Amino acid sequence: MKVLETIIPVFFMLLLGFLSRRYHWISPDQKEGVKKVLFSIVLPIVVFNAIFTSDIQPSLFLVILYALLAWCAAFVIGKLCSK
Repeated sequence: MKVLETIIPVFFMLLLGFLSRRYHWISPDQKEGVKKVLFSIVLPIVVFNAIFTSDIQPSLFLVILYALLAWCAAFVIGKLCSK
C-alpha cells in the first residue's frame, strides 16, 4: 500500500500535465521542460524511495530471478529468430 501512496501522486502529475497541454495552459517548450524534470529527476527518486522503504520478502528475489531469466531467454530467442 505504501508503494501506491508514493506512485499515485506521480500519475496525478501526469494527468495534470495532460490536461494542461490539452487546454493550452502551458506551451510546448514548458511541457518539454517539465517532462525532462519529471522523468529524469522526480520519477527515479520516487522509485528509489519506494524500493528502499518497502518490505521485500526474501522469496520475492526468486520470483525476480525467474522473471529476469525468462526475459533473457525471450531476448535471445528473439535475436536468433530475427536473423
